[in-house]
Amino acid sequence: MMNHTPMKTEKQKLIPKRRRTFASQIRTLAQTDIVAAELLASRGKQFSEIETLLANYYDVLGELQSLKPSGDTKTQKPSGNSRICSKGVAGAIREFTERDRMKLCLIFIRAVDSRDSKKIIEIAEAVDFSKSFKASGDRLRHDILALKNILDRCRVRCPIRDVAEAVNWPDMKSQDGFSRLRRLCAELNFPLAPSR
Repeated sequence: MMNHTPMKTEKQKLIPKRRRTFASQIRTLAQTDIVAAELLASRGKQFSEIETLLANYYDVLGELQSLKPSGDTKTQKPSGNSRICSKGVAGAIREFTERDRMKLCLIFIRAVDSRDSKKIIEIAEAVDFSKSFKASGDRLRHDILALKNILDRCRVRCPIRDVAEAVNWPDMKSQDGFSRLRRLCAELNFPLAPSR
C-alpha cells in the first residue's frame, strides 16, 4: 500500500501590503479628483459631495475677493495664490465662481421642487460645517493642490519659485532648486513651468 502524501510545494511568498499613508491617499485621489484630494489634504478625511462643492465655492470666492484691491493698498499684501492668479487668470476665477454658484442653485432648486427636505437640511448642515471647519491635515499638499486646481482650470503653468512663494515655502533662497518641493509637485502632477 502506497502512502500518498502531497508534495511539499515551495512556500509562496506573501506579498507585503503597501501601507496606505495619508500622503499616498492624497496622491491617489489627486489623479481622479483634485478638489476631493485638496479637501482630504486639508481635513484629514473625505468631504461629502455637498461639503466638497461648498468648500470649493468658498475657496474660489475667497481667491476672487483677494484679487480685489481694498482701500489701503500700502498695507495690503496679496496672498501667494492671488499674486500668481493676477497674472492673467482673474477672469477665469470669476467664471468658476459663477459656475459653482449655478451648481449650488440648481441643487437647491431641485431639492425644493422635489420637496426633498433631507437635501435642504444637508445643504444647511454643510454651510454650518464650512463656518466651523478648521484645517487639520497636510497643509502643504492642500496648498499645492488648491493652486493646481486654479492653474489647471486656466491651463496655466507656474514657475517653481512662484509655487514656493504661494505655499510659503520655508527656504526661499534654496540652493538645491527647491528639489523637495519639485518632488511634491511631480507627485501631485502640478503644472510646473519649465526651468530656465
